[in-house]
Amino acid sequence: MQPSPLNILRGVDHFAVTVPDIEEAHEFLVGLLGAQLEYTMTGGEGEENWDARQRSLPPGVDIKEVRMYLLGQGPKIQVFEFKGGERRQEMPKNCDVGGIHIALYVNDIEGAVEHLKHNGVEVIGEPLSGTGPIEGQRWVYFMSPWGQMFELVSFPDGRAFEYGKAYTHGRR
Repeated sequence: MQPSPLNILRGVDHFAVTVPDIEEAHEFLVGLLGAQLEYTMTGGEGEENWDARQRSLPPGVDIKEVRMYLLGQGPKIQVFEFKGGERRQEMPKNCDVGGIHIALYVNDIEGAVEHLKHNGVEVIGEPLSGTGPIEGQRWVYFMSPWGQMFELVSFPDGRAFEYGKAYTHGRR
């Protein structure tokens, strides 16, 4: 059997989100979450319709700006702001096809929640303790100013599944 090209997969480099206002996203990511800006680019490569061809964009939609941020020691987040054309403006919910949330590991979940609340961020509920395979993990969701769902997670002593406990069902 020939090895799959994914056998050389090394990890997640970055993920990307589209925001309505890149300056608002910058203030949230850098000012509130402590991300580090790595670079900024504008769209296109000087060739007409380059963005549309390379990214399968609808007619008239172009990239206004792209920024890459480092989130702690984890993967990077690439933030896009687009301009022009017809684009859906509402964020998909976590349960919608294409809906995502971004989970951030923190050492002190209570301190992180207090920081978010102190800065006017909508925190959804209170930190909960995982059960079953994620026993040992605490988690809570919060919302960005543009409606992107984020999650704080913390598991300083590991999670049950990491210690060889096998679980196939159960609630989080």
